[in-house]
Amino acid sequence: MSTRRILASLALIALVAAPLLTACGDTINGSIENSNGAEVDIGGTDLPDDFPSAVPLIDGEILRASAIGGNDGKVWNESVRADDASVIDEIEAGLEDAGFDVQAQVAGDTAGTLVADDSDYSVIVAVVEDDDGVVANYTVTTKAG
Repeated sequence: MSTRRILASLALIALVAAPLLTACGDTINGSIENSNGAEVDIGGTDLPDDFPSAVPLIDGEILRASAIGGNDGKVWNESVRADDASVIDEIEAGLEDAGFDVQAQVAGDTAGTLVADDSDYSVIVAVVEDDDGVVANYTVTTKAG
């Protein structure tokens, strides 16, 4: 399987998993924090305070915002309401303007995925239609250093 397909699959899994994690956030938060001491923030509609300012998000309503991790690394997952699926081009331009190298971008009429990184972060964005319009889901991870 190609790297592009693997990354696109991971992005779609993250998009599907985010609402499921939101539904049971308190239980998951407690379990993870008790098992390994990682900080967990699942299910809000405000960006976590430590969301990397280096990663530009499109303008829109934040539907879900979560983060997990600690000093060894962190992952943020943010879902933002978008105007339409063509927003993937705007997202790509914003990331490139912020200094990210876009590794892959696949777009269609109703969905798109892109993968980008800089020296500190890796970003996977999946744009898909839902019953209420279009959602751009960002998964941002710190790079091991």
